[in-house]
Amino acid sequence: MGTEDSNSDKYKSENDKEDDEEDKMEMQVMLHEGLTFGEAMNKDIKTIGEFLEGLKYQVQFSDHHMLQVLEQEGGSFLRLVACLSKERHLQSTLTRRPSTWEQQTTTAMFYCSRPTSSDKNT
Repeated sequence: MGTEDSNSDKYKSENDKEDDEEDKMEMQVMLHEGLTFGEAMNKDIKTIGEFLEGLKYQVQFSDHHMLQVLEQEGGSFLRLVACLSKERHLQSTLTRRPSTWEQQTTTAMFYCSRPTSSDKNT
């Protein structure tokens, strides 16, 4: 496979090679290459927190277009965030446990729920 890559590189222009290198660098940034899991997760949490503060600021403008864009562009993230409601179900003694095999709850199986308040006190 490595020889195929080097052979195909012979026929690429300098601009194509630069574009490939830029794409590779962008992917490394997106994948947090060089960061530990904790560093990458904390970086994402900080970014989400900053975005959340910006959203809170937007509320005063009652901009329905902004809300539409948020729901359209951030739909997959908002569905992921819905796993918090699954956590509430997991911690509740009054509701049945959610099924992780249902289409709308498949992400819940990868989310480690926080300990209940009674578990924290033990």
